Amino acid sequence: MSPIDEHLLKQMRQLCAELDPEDGIDPRRQRRKRERLGSRSNHKQYQLCGAVFRAVSLALEDSESEVLRSLMVRDVLPGDRAGPMRVVVAPRGDWLADADEILALLRANCGRLREDVARSVERRYAPQLVFEVQP
Repeated sequence: MSPIDEHLLKQMRQLCAELDPEDGIDPRRQRRKRERLGSRSNHKQYQLCGAVFRAVSLALEDSESEVLRSLMVRDVLPGDRAGPMRVVVAPRGDWLADADEILALLRANCGRLREDVARSVERRYAPQLVFEVQP
């Protein structure tokens, strides 16, 4: 450590009770660094999640199956990097249906649901969808 650094460290110790790793760093630089680390890509991922949420909700409402029409989308979560998006669905109101039956219907109609998502989301490839049923 150079003498200047030791002097600066001594002054910093006099001014505060504890030293943290970020002490002595301009907070404006910290914010810029965080912005460069990918917050923009997270914003785009969640924007895509919102579009998938709307598309799957509309597709379920227009479905021919009464069981699928009784479902509502609770959440859409982004996948890891290029992984599938997780769509969390739940039955509306007091509709009683077996979770295995619902998952089987969703898997059987996954192609059509993904096609509807592809129409509404302008991307080169439509995201893969994985479904989860909540009670």
